[in-house]
Amino acid sequence: MKLKALAFKSTIVVVLLVSILLTACSNSQTQNTSASSKKQGDSSKVLNLYVDMNWWPFKDWSGKIPEEITKETGIKVNVQVAADSNQLALNIASGNMPDLVFTYDHIADMTNAKVSYPWSDLIKKYTPDFKIDKTAIAVNTASDGKFYTIRNGFATQQQFQSNKYALVRGGGLVVREDIMKALGNPPLNNLNDLKNILGMVKQKYPDMIPLVMTPLQTDAYFRIQFGMPRFGFTLVNGQAKYYISDPGQLDYYKFMNDLYRNGYIQAENFTWKDTNQASNLSLAGKAFAQEYDVATAEQLNAQLQREGKNYRFMQVTKPLGAHPQLINNNPGWAGLFVPVNSKHPDLAMKLIQFLASEKGQRLAQWGIEGQDYKMSPDGGYPIFKYDTSDAAIQKKMGVSFWGLFADSGITEDIARYQPGKPSTKAMVNLRPYFHSDPGLGMIVPDANSDQKVIQSNLDNLIKTEETKIILATSEKACTEEYNNMMKQLNNMGLKKLEDWANKKYAENKAKLGE
Repeated sequence: MKLKALAFKSTIVVVLLVSILLTACSNSQTQNTSASSKKQGDSSKVLNLYVDMNWWPFKDWSGKIPEEITKETGIKVNVQVAADSNQLALNIASGNMPDLVFTYDHIADMTNAKVSYPWSDLIKKYTPDFKIDKTAIAVNTASDGKFYTIRNGFATQQQFQSNKYALVRGGGLVVREDIMKALGNPPLNNLNDLKNILGMVKQKYPDMIPLVMTPLQTDAYFRIQFGMPRFGFTLVNGQAKYYISDPGQLDYYKFMNDLYRNGYIQAENFTWKDTNQASNLSLAGKAFAQEYDVATAEQLNAQLQREGKNYRFMQVTKPLGAHPQLINNNPGWAGLFVPVNSKHPDLAMKLIQFLASEKGQRLAQWGIEGQDYKMSPDGGYPIFKYDTSDAAIQKKMGVSFWGLFADSGITEDIARYQPGKPSTKAMVNLRPYFHSDPGLGMIVPDANSDQKVIQSNLDNLIKTEETKIILATSEKACTEEYNNMMKQLNNMGLKKLEDWANKKYAENKAKLGE
């Protein structure tokens, strides 16, 4: 026994000695690394950032623009991009959160004092000189009287109208230029003209898909043509209603159903998950037209040129709907949140403040002045020295997307004004039909509230039933499917949600002084 005890004690001594040696070695390496960093002049602090968008094109903090942001702030960023839409919800539940979160889908979940720090508190503590527009604060203030983020891309109707170069990027449509020419350049002035052309393509080019629609954006263009929002709340006879209650909804569904029944769009289109699936078909020469946004022709043509292909796409720059309208019924897009277990809330706010400044916005979205752009003679918009529609150039520079973190709306809007580009022409033509209503955007149910539960249930049902409506076998069946969906939505509490929303809308207008 004594021998065993002695052997056991000897083993412990050896383990302890090894442990001490390893620790000393580790400390030495850490000190050497630290000394090396100081020698190289790298004293940057590091923040961990989670981007809650699996399509986000930048996977790391690299390129000359992130490097310049680091020079300005002394902050580097470790980037983690979401694998799927459920990952952040799991992280919130487990409390496993980084220093910063950028999200759109989980705004309500993050707007919670148990999950995130209120910006209003952090600004007082760390960045008291950080000034934010009062209207932007109002539209982002939660029911507890605090604001947890300022969503990017928000601008009031007045701010938009007062800047003649400000343009809004909406849904768009492109068609093959060479095929249009081969068809004799038929007129394309309204939606009926479009259907006629798609019919000609189906007949003369049977191996082509007449129209492909970009996943997650399948209604982006055509809803504008019918003057309806894609989500959120809208006004019907002065009353706040959920978007699905818009009187033009059935006409929109009938139009989409007509496209399907005539073979101009495919049922498979509604099963696609990859956001590049439609563009890949266009680039492969398998699609005549693509629905996406106003800059799609420029993006596709840049890729076609790189690949040495001899056909190009033409942007449809004129609205085709009888009563088009681009309705801004939200208080901005995604927002940056500082989780309560962030290790560096002070640095997080320092980075946010810089990105929200005019200098930070222009750097992150436009590039370095003098190198990447210069201002127009009247100082109204940037004149770029690189192709802003080329995704490969954006990625190499690390420009544009980081600017979405804290965009005031106008910074991005005026950068879209690039004379001579089809996207500019399309947006100029769309500008008269743009309407912003912050009061509608402020109708956001609190997480776990009855209204939030109802809204989530409605959205899930709409997502399922909408495809059935569009893919119905006849116009009569389309109408029946629509009526069936509306009946189910009403049974699930649609009216209750709208009654609450209408009261909230009146309160919001009062807060905005309208």
